[in-house]
Parts: sequence; C-alpha cells; structure tokens
Amino acid sequence: MIPANVITSREAAYVAIRRLVARRSAIVLDPTKDYLIDARLAPIVEEEGYASLEELANVLELSATTRLIEAVVEAMTTNESYFFRDTAVFRSLENEILPDLIRRRAATKRLRIWSAACSSGQEPYSLAILLDRRLPDLASWDVKIIASDISPQMVERTREGLYSGLDVRRGVSPRDLTRYFVREGTHLRVVERLRRIIEPRRINLIDPWDVERCDLLLIRNVLIYFDLTSRKRVIEKCARVLAHDGTLMMGAQETLLGVTDRLEHVTLRSASAYRLKSSF
Repeated sequence: MIPANVITSREAAYVAIRRLVARRSAIVLDPTKDYLIDARLAPIVEEEGYASLEELANVLELSATTRLIEAVVEAMTTNESYFFRDTAVFRSLENEILPDLIRRRAATKRLRIWSAACSSGQEPYSLAILLDRRLPDLASWDVKIIASDISPQMVERTREGLYSGLDVRRGVSPRDLTRYFVREGTHLRVVERLRRIIEPRRINLIDPWDVERCDLLLIRNVLIYFDLTSRKRVIEKCARVLAHDGTLMMGAQETLLGVTDRLEHVTLRSASAYRLKSSF
C-alpha cells in the first residue's frame, strides 16, 4: 500500500510545489501556468538525481534540506529586471522625488533608500546613477541604498555589479554607459564609487526585517504575485520603516486600494507614489 503522504501524480506535485512556494515566499503561482514548474525545476530534478518531478515533490514534502527548498523557491521566482525600468517612474524620481528629498536632507546630508525585491540589482544601480547626476558632491553625503532580494544568487549578482553588454545597453544611455561602467572582458561593471553606496542584502519580504528608516522605498512589481493577506502584512511593515515624509513607489499595475489606510496616493507629473497620512 502506498502511504497517504506520498505524491504519485503530476497534478499533486504541482499542488505541493505551489503550496511550498507560497509558504516560503508568499508568491502565489498561477495554476494555469504549471508548465513553468516543469520548465524551471527540470534542471534541479536532473542535478539532484531524481527520477521525476513527483520524486522531487515528495522530498520537498518529507525530508528536504534548506538548500533544496531555497533552490526550488529561487527557481520559481521571477527575476525580470533591467536598468531604468519604467521610464515614467525614473523620470519622476529624477525630476521630482529625488530633488525634493535632497533639498529636505541637505542639512544632514544623509539618505536611506531601499530597493526591495530588486532581482539582480539594476534598479538600485539606476537609482545610484540618478543620485550621482543630482549630487555633484555625492561623496560628501552619507548615502546608502539597500538592495534586497529573496535569492542569494541575485544578491551576489548585485554585489558584483557585473552585467552583460546586452543588459546594460537595454536601458542605459551611451553617455551613462561611458561614465558609470568599466569594461571587463565581455561584461561591464558598475564603477566603484556607485558600488560603495549599494548594500546588497538577502531579505524575504514575509520574514521579520531589520531595516533602518527609509526616505525612499521602492517595492515594485512583486506584491502583485502575493495574496491579499500577505500584501497587507508587507505594506504594514513598509509603513513602519518609511520616514514621516518619505515616499513609497510601487509598480504601474499595483495599488494599495483595499490594502492599507496608513498611506495615501500622491499623483506626480510623470508617475504616482504613496506617502504616510499625516494622521499617522
């Protein structure tokens, strides 16, 4: 007799893996796209020597190591990113949000920015480029851009700041390419003065955080994959770390409607953002 907890069908394997990913990352995988589970986990099945996806699912259910669980969750996480993704957002950052923030922090010369779920680091490095454009005396400021992701591999890529020519040319102008990157073989590395202000960290958004108060927080194109309960919890934590006059930016298709009453929507010339309500 087959034990009740043994997975014997492909559908049961999909269910178990979707449940694991949701529990570990709050990401809700669409059942209509189970083919992605096959495609993304096939290399793990082969590398670990399992006979099938069903066998992998059984191990995940009954006796998986932390390493294997993290590898599966990472494989199922979308790591799409590129420099200056969403032109309207970065236009607003460069022309409205950052100049205002720099003016209000001129006395202390201290800035804290968090780029959450930033994949391989293009977003925080894009922010660093904007700051360098706006702050000729950037070196005299105490600036830190926390660049976090759930994936250790993505965190390490951010730390290296090394990208293919295609990655860089996808969003970086020729002028910025010359000014902010140095060639290393077939790749391009972000210049050291910008890498110094980036603090790569592994942060799972549904876990407890140890993040200092932020003047600007970008959490874009990730909460759309979370269920409502998880979105509410994450946004509540965002509100707690956001400075009283700080700004939170989300993806163009994301909204806080029905998620929180602690933040209010702010319409800018090129994009939109959220700020803490004065009553809080």
